Amino acid sequence: MGAKRAEDTRMRTGAWRSVSRAFFLAYTLGLLYLMLFGFGRGAGAVGGYRYNLVPFHEISRYMNARHFGTMSWAINILGNIGVFIPLGLLPGLWGWSYRKLMSRFLCFIFTVELVQMLSRRGSFDIDDVILNTIGVTLGFIMSRIIHGWYKTFTTIENDSING
Repeated sequence: MGAKRAEDTRMRTGAWRSVSRAFFLAYTLGLLYLMLFGFGRGAGAVGGYRYNLVPFHEISRYMNARHFGTMSWAINILGNIGVFIPLGLLPGLWGWSYRKLMSRFLCFIFTVELVQMLSRRGSFDIDDVILNTIGVTLGFIMSRIIHGWYKTFTTIENDSING
């Protein structure tokens, strides 16, 4: 009975991994679309490149300026964190180390920010990098919590079956 159960678990894990990778790819492509073409971004704006290399400059501007309003603050700050949580959650559940995740993510996000600036479809904003990294980190932390729960419950289930 134990060998059959282990085989079933491997099959579900393999199927789950395939589905989660497909979701991850689709989610990442959707995110790229939004970052480069969404929110009314038109083809290259006229003028020079726009960028912010001062950490927390735009974040503090949003937090201190009353004219942005709660909705703009929420979209900018919370949105830049929230939409990146899945990019930390799934690789964490796949068993990636935090170092592997961050090395790949930082290459990805710096490239996207650079493309936004060079194509004039947005700006290179170090604050976006910071907020996006917080989102990925939160997702990774969530993956470790989920993984711990999973190990605890499967151990309890296996003990009760074999017990």
